[in-house]
Amino acid sequence: MYRIHFESRNITVCSSISDAEDDTCALVLSVGEKAQLEDIPLMFEKSPLMPSLYIPTSDRERVCSELCSKYRVVEAAGGVVRDSSGRILMIFRGGKWDLPKGKLEPGESRQECALREVAEETGIHQLTIGNLICVTHHTYTRGGERLLKHTWWYDMKYEGILSPSPIPQTEEDISMAEWVAVQDIPAKLSGSYTSIREVFRQAGII
Repeated sequence: MYRIHFESRNITVCSSISDAEDDTCALVLSVGEKAQLEDIPLMFEKSPLMPSLYIPTSDRERVCSELCSKYRVVEAAGGVVRDSSGRILMIFRGGKWDLPKGKLEPGESRQECALREVAEETGIHQLTIGNLICVTHHTYTRGGERLLKHTWWYDMKYEGILSPSPIPQTEEDISMAEWVAVQDIPAKLSGSYTSIREVFRQAGII
C-alpha cells in the first residue's frame, strides 16, 4: 500500500478493493488514463469535504508515479525516541503534536539526518538508532509550490539513565517538546496529522 496524506485525509494506492473495506467513509476509484491520475490530487486538495480515496490497481508503481508527478519531492527523516521508562519524545509544532523530523542535507544518509534532526529539534543527544519503522508521504504548499515529503522514520533509544528535559527548537516553530507516557499518546494524537498516527501504528505503540 502507498498512502499520500493530505492533512486529515489520504489517497491510498492499493492492490485490492478489500483494502478499503475497513474505511466505510472512503471512496473507491477506478482510474486508468494518465491525465486522470495527474488531476486527482489537485481535485482532492480543492474539495476539502471529499473523503479519503482508495485506488485499487495491479500497477502500483505507475499509478503512484503519475499521482505524484505534479509535486516536487522532498526527502526527510525522523525518529520515534523512547527513554528507559518507555516514554516517547514528542514535539508541539504549528498547533499540532508531532514527532521530530527534518529534511536531508547534501551527502547525508537518512539515519544521519534522523539523528541530527531529533537532536536539533529537541536538544536530546545520546541517541542510538534502530530499524526503519515506515516511510510516510504527505503533501503541503510553500511559496505557491506543491511539495510531497517522503519521510523515513526510525526507532531510536535515549541511552542516558536520567532523561533530560527536552528543549524545543523555537526557530523551527516548535513551542514544546516533551517525554510522553504511552497511555497519554492517543489524546495527543487526536488533533494531529494522519501521517503521524500512521507512524505510531506502524511502531506498534497505538
